[in-house]
Amino acid sequence: MMNWQFNWRKRPLLPLLFILLLAFGLRLYGLANQSLWWDELKTWERATMPLDEMLTGLISIRDQVPFYYWIMRFWSQIGTEAVILRLFSVYFGTVSVALLYKIGRRLNGTDMGLLAAFLLTISPFHIWYSQEVRMYALLPALLLLAHLYLLRILENNRWRLWVGYGLAMTVALYTHYFAFLMVLVHYIFFVLHLRQIRRQTVSWFLTMMLVGAAFTPWAYRVITQKSGYSAAVPDWINNIQWVDLPLTLTVFAAGFGLGRGSWLAAICAGAFLLGIGSSLKLFRNKSRENTALPLQTLHTRLLFIWLIVPLLITFLVSLENGLLPTSGFSIFHDRYLIIILPPFLLLTALGWQRWRKYPALLGVILLIVTFISGMGLWQQVNNSAYARSGWLTAFAQMETISSETAVIIGHKDVLLPVSYYGNGRFPFVQIPPPETNEITPIFAETMAQQLTEAAEQGNLAWHAEQFYNFDPHGFPNVRNAAVASTVETPTQIWLNGRFAPLEQLQLPGIRLTLYDLTKPNE
Repeated sequence: MMNWQFNWRKRPLLPLLFILLLAFGLRLYGLANQSLWWDELKTWERATMPLDEMLTGLISIRDQVPFYYWIMRFWSQIGTEAVILRLFSVYFGTVSVALLYKIGRRLNGTDMGLLAAFLLTISPFHIWYSQEVRMYALLPALLLLAHLYLLRILENNRWRLWVGYGLAMTVALYTHYFAFLMVLVHYIFFVLHLRQIRRQTVSWFLTMMLVGAAFTPWAYRVITQKSGYSAAVPDWINNIQWVDLPLTLTVFAAGFGLGRGSWLAAICAGAFLLGIGSSLKLFRNKSRENTALPLQTLHTRLLFIWLIVPLLITFLVSLENGLLPTSGFSIFHDRYLIIILPPFLLLTALGWQRWRKYPALLGVILLIVTFISGMGLWQQVNNSAYARSGWLTAFAQMETISSETAVIIGHKDVLLPVSYYGNGRFPFVQIPPPETNEITPIFAETMAQQLTEAAEQGNLAWHAEQFYNFDPHGFPNVRNAAVASTVETPTQIWLNGRFAPLEQLQLPGIRLTLYDLTKPNE
């Protein structure tokens, strides 16, 4: 064994410190380059509004839980600039790397922990959500913490560990509804291994009764709403196809920056899947039937259940012609499935470790994966096609072109970015969304009223349109095509028929058209 390998196994602090610094640095890379997009702005709004108003709003829409927004209220006291708001996610993204190291080390030693931590460090997918003002960095960190407590419980059934596990799971449930899938994962694990870990199984059921009691007040408020719990299901996620499953795996492996159908991302995903396949050998019990399973085997089985159950459930219920073929129900989105990224990487690292007798092969695989991940990350950060939005640039250009005499007109969703980035410089007049693909009398009358109000505040009007990336994997092709589309909407037809368009700006997720309200279009 080489001396440097022996030294880091005995003293892993130095390589771990390097990995954590790299993780923090990569999550800071390009942090200020992108504007906040609508969901991030909604976090800012909820974090800065009165607490009772925030809770009432969350209960009424039923698709969010309050913990993340509540804790962001305290974080936003530091500042509400985009970089400061995003630093919260940067921190918890880095914490996840440290937790993954501890879990990997418990599973198969220091090398395993360092390898798993490194894979999460360079993951473009995890870095993306570690730079977003949403709960998708906090949620995996909480689930990793609960998992770490569970591993210690399997070794030592102490009540203090159950308190830590119960608190972590309660906070996770109050952070995102997908944490319920982890409850199901743990339920399946304990039921399958009841004979060996009977005491821990009984303790788990008792703990989850307390966790359920802690979540009951929120669940009651949500379920008893007049419009029903079904309102909590997102209506913007479309049903998926079979191809979406491998696409999710390529995004987990290399991010979405290399584009849909990238052969480089496919190679990277193939290397990860080979590692996961190799780790299957630790899934089986090689000892006699009546002997207790080794802790490593129990842990490996728990990781496979964690990886497969949430992925399979969300896929089958969201698949077109799947379990719910006529309902239109879909919850399949990679950002929700970030909860299974940890077992994906841990099982990959566990399988790759079995190839240690071929160090040259393992080294080549690591170099290839690092190179491909770096390419994907660079594209995500520096290619404007992948930008979350372009509102910061939009307001700078609007101010340059039309100074402060212009009014912004748009649908209700435009008000949020105007409030954050406009800083009172541009009046905003809300216009109605079209009722159909044609101009109806009611729509035309309301537009005339609103444009009269706009003309009283300025001679120029910017028509602002937002376009969202609804792709479940983050590929922005459809959104970008919509921004560049020349097909006129009823709103554009109505405006172009009455006012002279002066200029148009096309930015990531945004289209801005400047109209002169004093000049009829001839």
